[in-house]
Amino acid sequence: MTRRTATWAAMAIASLVLVLAIGISCSEDKKETTDGDAGGDCALDADCAAGQVCGEQGTCEACQACEVRSDCPTGYSCNAERGCCKKVECGEDTDCEDPQYCLDLVCRPKACQDSAECTREAHHCLNGECIKKECQSADDCETHKCNLTTFLCEFCAKDADCEVGVEVCDTSTGHCIDNPFVDGDGVGELKGCDEWKEGCLYDSLICFDKITLGLADDVSFTECTVILDNEGNGRGYAFSFEDGSQWRWYTRPSNSYEAFGTEAYCYKLIPEDLIAGIFGYYDSVGELMGTYMVGGANEYVKIVCGDGTTEWYDTSRLQRDSCPGYTLTPLYSPPSPGIEQCRTE
Repeated sequence: MTRRTATWAAMAIASLVLVLAIGISCSEDKKETTDGDAGGDCALDADCAAGQVCGEQGTCEACQACEVRSDCPTGYSCNAERGCCKKVECGEDTDCEDPQYCLDLVCRPKACQDSAECTREAHHCLNGECIKKECQSADDCETHKCNLTTFLCEFCAKDADCEVGVEVCDTSTGHCIDNPFVDGDGVGELKGCDEWKEGCLYDSLICFDKITLGLADDVSFTECTVILDNEGNGRGYAFSFEDGSQWRWYTRPSNSYEAFGTEAYCYKLIPEDLIAGIFGYYDSVGELMGTYMVGGANEYVKIVCGDGTTEWYDTSRLQRDSCPGYTLTPLYSPPSPGIEQCRTE
């Protein structure tokens, strides 16, 4: 072989080596690309591309390759199926703080479609995630009201939200409490007329006394006028009485009532909950003075004062003593023919 031939041969071999090196490099670059980008959301390792695992934060992370446990650092295990080292955070669900589950060796929330998938004690599926039941009975809740669909503790808004006949709703706290009328010696806990006269609504209730003892139908007004708005449209009725007191019924924009005594403004009355029979009493500037409700089978009166305290009264004792201001219904019902007599101002 001549020197020139040998030189060309050496150059050819060098070129071949360079081509092979470039080919290998390109092959590695291609493999890195097919593994996918780290950072995507995941719940399990299977949600991630090859060469990645689902990390503690619920995102795909690049992993260290392995074939056996000894290929991984301390505290890691080798996921042979994926060929990845994976940090070991747990081995079973009880290694995780409730309500998390041990999924692919990491503690994280568990997605679900049915409560049967939620295998930890007292768990159920709510809004697509396994969570622990906050309550399973009313006794588990400070409010003594457990929603047996969501298994969450709730506040009450009216007596009907509580165990019927046994409990009533303390609307000042949103808690279901024992009905004092049926609680052992509960009759003794219900107050009478002497205490009624010291109650928070007494002055307002006797200020307009036309509905005392529920006899409103027997109280005749001397004059009735239609209340007009600024555009001349009717928005209610004003009933005037011989002693100078007045009852106003506003039908728009919503039902409300106002009572004026012989010497002063008495209250504005708003039906807070007609089904439960709860009425709110407000002063002339709109401050809540208290709510009034006759509960049970007309067995007790429950008054929640503006400061949140609750007063309970025995209706049989109030009726027996003809207690001033007591009424089964705080609404004036004009006698026949009623509003047909009303004239426009």
